[in-house]
Amino acid sequence: MTVNEIRELLPFFAANSLQAAERDAVEEALENSEELRKELEFWRHAKHATLINAETRAEGHVSSVQIVDYARGAI
Repeated sequence: MTVNEIRELLPFFAANSLQAAERDAVEEALENSEELRKELEFWRHAKHATLINAETRAEGHVSSVQIVDYARGAI
């Protein structure tokens, strides 16, 4: 697998949604590449931020988009 193919799989690896063969290929590539490990950290942070955003919305808090719309008088 090429580095670009591995890069495309990183978001799915972070989400634990790869099949075994793909997961193994990503794990092997991660062992040999600091750059890929840093990119994986980005995707793990993105996953965490997405989960927090979903929890916040579920609690009834307004989103940043709603705040901006309110400030502009669109709501």
